[in-house]
Amino acid sequence: TTDIDKSARAIVMEGHNPQARTVFRNNTITSNSAIVRFHHMGGDSVTFKSNTFNMNTDSNFYTIYFWNFDAGNTAKGNIFLDNNLGTGVSYKDIYLHTYNPNFRSYWVQWYLNVNVKNSLNQNVSDAIVKSYDKNSILRFTDTTNTSGNAQLNLSEFYFYSDSGTTDTNYVYFNNYKAIATKSGIADTVLNINMTSTQSLNMILGEAEGVVSKKWLIRK
Repeated sequence: TTDIDKSARAIVMEGHNPQARTVFRNNTITSNSAIVRFHHMGGDSVTFKSNTFNMNTDSNFYTIYFWNFDAGNTAKGNIFLDNNLGTGVSYKDIYLHTYNPNFRSYWVQWYLNVNVKNSLNQNVSDAIVKSYDKNSILRFTDTTNTSGNAQLNLSEFYFYSDSGTTDTNYVYFNNYKAIATKSGIADTVLNINMTSTQSLNMILGEAEGVVSKKWLIRK
């Protein structure tokens, strides 16, 4: 609700079969209480993709609210992908209200949209684009289409909590290394910091380096 005299959660998860892979996408959501609330029965493996989340003025607002789960229920493996956050909305603005040691976790992810060209400015199809996190662990691989485009889902951080109201843990993955390769053409390697959805042009055969403003377009 946008009525400041009332309090309402935007999305309330009350149990979810992880096999269903529910996706909330392309919505504009405004709340004065919580964008997402995981209630007594929790909810696993839900994706919130390409939404706009807004906060209406309320001192008790939280972006993500974990309620007092019933024993044995969890809210794990949820994904926030490519969402636009309005003023006052933050993925680290969470509330843990639980007295049971139930596991809670979510991923914050963004798209890396890549276009691969050769030195003649021609789109390169069937190029393999890989991304490695700060620990050199391969996180995502895609192959360019006939337009030279590939799309990678990359995580900014992973949150988890498995006990009480104060246990908060964050695992960070930046900076990434993006590598475009195709047989017979020299690889291109660029470093990138994923804190938003981004578009990247890669020219096969260019030297390794940090992504410059020339090639990086933020959403």
